[in-house]
Amino acid sequence: MKMRIEFVRKLCVKNALKKFSVSSALILLIFAACAVAPASAAGGIFTVYMAPADAGGSDFNDGLSTATPVATLAEVQEVLTDARPDSDVEVRIRQGVYEAPPLGSWTFYVPGHTVSFLPIDYVYGAGGGSIAGLPVFRNKQNSDGTYPNGPWLIARVGGALPNGGDSRLRFYYLQVEKYSDGLSVAGLPYGEDTDGGNPAYYAKNTAGLNRNVVFGMYFLNIGTYWTGNDTGSGYGAIVLSNSSNNLIENSHFIRVENQAGQRAQLLHGVYLGHFSDNNSIKRNRFYFNSGAPVKVRDRSNFNTFDSNTFERAGATEFYADDVCDPECQARFPEIARALECAGYHNSFINNRLISAYQGGMPERVWRMFPWRRTDDESQHYAGDPARCTLPANEVRLYVSGNL
Repeated sequence: MKMRIEFVRKLCVKNALKKFSVSSALILLIFAACAVAPASAAGGIFTVYMAPADAGGSDFNDGLSTATPVATLAEVQEVLTDARPDSDVEVRIRQGVYEAPPLGSWTFYVPGHTVSFLPIDYVYGAGGGSIAGLPVFRNKQNSDGTYPNGPWLIARVGGALPNGGDSRLRFYYLQVEKYSDGLSVAGLPYGEDTDGGNPAYYAKNTAGLNRNVVFGMYFLNIGTYWTGNDTGSGYGAIVLSNSSNNLIENSHFIRVENQAGQRAQLLHGVYLGHFSDNNSIKRNRFYFNSGAPVKVRDRSNFNTFDSNTFERAGATEFYADDVCDPECQARFPEIARALECAGYHNSFINNRLISAYQGGMPERVWRMFPWRRTDDESQHYAGDPARCTLPANEVRLYVSGNL
């Protein structure tokens, strides 16, 4: 893939203007000097390099070589937005610590191609043994000693996917810490996510953000217990909303905890909601999670939780399935903006169940909300019968092989 000449010129001028105060005449000379031949992306991959500030990373750099790495994900997105590559993209990240507040929105995608975030020395398929260590993304501390609440990175509909589609973001062997939430993939634009009815139900108004990969990641010290900021609540180390056909594998969810009280159970390791289907969550470790380590809600179907390990995870259950029906909305009007229906054919299988958050075993392996009179009734409850039904012969959850 050839870089566009206009991008090379723009980037050259941009960096010159960042470094120097120049006159109009000098700007014209810079344009002339920057009229270089287009560069080639090695191996058909467009690469942006990151390094910590103490290792030469700077957002005054162009990010296009190991000698000129940028220092923040915000600048990575700016470089990619300016370049508009039409190939696979890699963000190669040097080991070290990157301190930055929550990134507001990630909206850069290349339809038909992947955008991968990975250590600079990672070799695909070689596992963690191929790298010198995990690059660490750490929240930036406030002057009062707390940390701002918000996700490390939140992917939103936009850019080349204004109506959603296959975002194909891939995250390998990075460590994320001290954020109230980790990675969020928001395939429903907030405020445009209901059918406008009375009562309103959540509606699938975009194609979502789909086919992403999370592999070998470490989410450490996530939640308001660790940010020290009680102005809100963390909801998940990974939160998917209208996001389907994703793989979350071989990742670690360690000390995922909200502050004590009712909000402690609102935080989850992996939280799938609002039309998130056909996701595979397998071979992960959940350790010290204050809420149910995995949770599903609102018409999220055919998701599989397979061969995970749960230790000191979940106050009252390992798996939670939530549907906000009219009764729920009446009880929690301040947070229940719209109504929901239950999902179906989710699977919780072959998992190792060691202990609950406070030690011992939880009350149940799985729990449906709102709970009905019996397990069978809960398994078949779809929500308001005037609006919600499950397909014939389906239940909300299949459970087998857990030890």
